[in-house]
Amino acid sequence: MRTLPAAVSRSVTALLCAVCLAACGSGGGGAADAGPSPDGATDGIDALRTESPAPDGSAAPGDAATEAAGEDGSCAGAAEAVEAAVAGVETVTGVEVVGQCTTVILVTALAADGDGVVAATAVCEQAGPEAYGHDLGAVSVTAADGTELAIGVDGAPCLGAY
Repeated sequence: MRTLPAAVSRSVTALLCAVCLAACGSGGGGAADAGPSPDGATDGIDALRTESPAPDGSAAPGDAATEAAGEDGSCAGAAEAVEAAVAGVETVTGVEVVGQCTTVILVTALAADGDGVVAATAVCEQAGPEAYGHDLGAVSVTAADGTELAIGVDGAPCLGAY
């Protein structure tokens, strides 16, 4: 499994923050006042860990939180379903669910240029319905170099991000 570049992690973090702020409202009494999460995380880092095991076969630090998010079945099979939805797109090289089942990232062989943005936006639109149907709130499509090319959220069209 590939590690996400810092730029993608920052983009995903910014998207997650925007979605959370919109969902919680801007008034007081939000999640910031709730204290630590059930798994003890307080800094949001666990939200960026993936479902994949650590390279040495031991459990990755985010596995318990990711598995807990999927125990109700809302995330089970989401990556596979999105992968099937874009199976005909030759440029897609990987599909990862991150952020405790909130975001799917489609890794592609596209270039980080205008043509790549156009193609990535189409891939994002194709993957969106399947992702949102599995309770994922966002879709991100990255170039071969890790640059985020397109992003979409449930209820809105995908946008080119380059």
